[in-house]
Amino acid sequence: MRIGDYRVLYRVDYKSNKIVIFKIDKRPRAYD
Repeated sequence: MRIGDYRVLYRVDYKSNKIVIFKIDKRPRAYD
């Protein structure tokens, strides 16, 4: 997910059934 110049990566926390942000980086990065 891209927000402005930030790339925000979400993952699903299956243990708590929540989606949390674990990486915010202003540089272009490739995420799986």
